[in-house]
Amino acid sequence: MTQVTSRCAVMWNGHSVAMSAFDKAKDKAEQLIGKGKEKLGQATDNEEMEAAGKRDQLKGEVKEAGHDIRDKAAGAAKDAKDSLRDDK
Repeated sequence: MTQVTSRCAVMWNGHSVAMSAFDKAKDKAEQLIGKGKEKLGQATDNEEMEAAGKRDQLKGEVKEAGHDIRDKAAGAAKDAKDSLRDDK
């Protein structure tokens, strides 16, 4: 069943779909922008721009990993809750 929550996320089987997908898209965009900055810095011999691009890529990767962990933890918590409810 689909429902809308207060965070404007769509829930499907207890998992936040819209916010998760939106977060991941933002993380990927940050990585892509960082890659562009890195390449531009290399092409123009601008070490500061290149370093900023690498930083942006790393930030995007770390955020993506954090969101993946959050999603897995939420799924595991829901599964545990459901299994406890089913045992009664």
